[in-house]
Amino acid sequence: MEIDLTGINDDPVARDDSYATDEDTVLTVAADGVLANDTDAESQALTVTAFDATSTNGASVNVNADGSFSYDPTGSATLQQMGPGASTVDTFTYEISDGNGGTATATVEVTVGGINDLPIANDDGPYATNEDTAITIAAPGMLGNDTDTEGHALSVGHYDVFSARGAAIVANLDGSFSYDPTASLELQALAQGAVVTDSFTYVCFDGFGLSNEATVEITVTGVNDLPIAISDAFLTTENQAVSGNLLTDSGPDFDVDNNSVLTLHSFIVDGTTYTFGPGATEFTVALGDGQLHVAMNGDFSFDPKDGYDSLTLGGFDLENFLYFVQDERGAISTLPAVVTITVSGEIEETLPPVQPGGLFLSHGYLGGIFGMGGHGQDSGPGGGIPDHSDLLGQGLDLLGDRTSPWDASYPEPRFSLETFMEDSDQAKQAFTEQVMAMKEVGQPTKAAITEFNAELIDLMFAGAEGPDLTALTTMVTDLELLMSRLGPAEMAQFQGVLAVWIQSLRIQVTELAGTGVEVQALLDQLRDLEARLSVAA
Repeated sequence: MEIDLTGINDDPVARDDSYATDEDTVLTVAADGVLANDTDAESQALTVTAFDATSTNGASVNVNADGSFSYDPTGSATLQQMGPGASTVDTFTYEISDGNGGTATATVEVTVGGINDLPIANDDGPYATNEDTAITIAAPGMLGNDTDTEGHALSVGHYDVFSARGAAIVANLDGSFSYDPTASLELQALAQGAVVTDSFTYVCFDGFGLSNEATVEITVTGVNDLPIAISDAFLTTENQAVSGNLLTDSGPDFDVDNNSVLTLHSFIVDGTTYTFGPGATEFTVALGDGQLHVAMNGDFSFDPKDGYDSLTLGGFDLENFLYFVQDERGAISTLPAVVTITVSGEIEETLPPVQPGGLFLSHGYLGGIFGMGGHGQDSGPGGGIPDHSDLLGQGLDLLGDRTSPWDASYPEPRFSLETFMEDSDQAKQAFTEQVMAMKEVGQPTKAAITEFNAELIDLMFAGAEGPDLTALTTMVTDLELLMSRLGPAEMAQFQGVLAVWIQSLRIQVTELAGTGVEVQALLDQLRDLEARLSVAA
């Protein structure tokens, strides 16, 4: 018996597949891929003809005919939410064909491991305030729009303690923060109505070692600030008027706002207030024994008139008045400025005119120690030192035998030496002889101090380069050492000598031409009064 068998095509056999990756890594498998474990009874070539483009958990899938495929979990919100150490099995299906009508379906399983992802920090603001007002933002504050895919609790880590424009920042872990623009010079300088954007950055943490950065913006509006009046001090003498500008001279007044224009609002003399305004842009009033003139633009003048003629050399009177400033928007300084005018007395005595070939001294003297706080007789060469406490030493009268009582009270602000010698060398010699004559006094301390005189003379006539200022400094140091060695009795007699003498060494050549030498010194610690030594052919 013969039996004819007719062949029938059998379906291929598709077997399930397993792979692994993590939530942030795309899985790519080459051919044969998913077909590697699939078979066909007739050994026909198999191909993939269909597949799930999206896995069960939302990963992207692409399978090629030859069985190669890719699996991308990064777009899956479900998979991206897995924390570190977590895992899940995701799946997708595919279909194969033997080309002769036979098909089969299998499932691919992908084990996906969890990975910690960066938190998402989003910029904040703009918040708004003015230059003089701090703001406080409650929690969650800057964290309110920040997220974490794993759902971790976020906190603020690092942040700028000063904004880009210098405002002070204080931030807390929970995202609350404060912003204080009052510490920023740039923001305080904003004119009224001016608007700028300020910013600072912060970093948020997810608690598992990852962080991200964002920026907070604040809009700041300028407001008008009060101007500030700064106290002033001016110097004059009993017969000399003084003038200036209260807004710009001595202690310049200012306003932190950019481009502000300041004027005087008012001033106060002896309890009376004088206020500027339309039709009242300047005032002339009595101040002390003199006359004061003040204008709204800050200009002022003070004329002592004849009211201070009773002052003697070294004496002075202080006159004071107050003023307030205002800006162009009407803001007035909170505190007034104090103006102090020092009126100094001048010596009234006029010494005889100079004789050719000789030296004379007026307005005080150089090279000696003078009395403090009383009238004393200055001794000439060979004279003694008075034995009473109101005279601190002996002065030198460069007129030789002549002595005259006059006010030698401290401070002795000015002196002037003149000569009609043929050249400066002769002048130096004559001056040196007069100063060195002090050695005849016979006091060891006085003679030692006189040695400094001799050195001072050489320095003052140093030549075209001027005095040796380094050597002058050394002289001062040595003199301090000398005075420190005096005993109690000597210190009682020479109290105050050191301060006076060091001042007399502060000299500076201001002009040197031909045989003429001019030396300028500042002798008065309280007032910058000139002392001049002039030696000219």
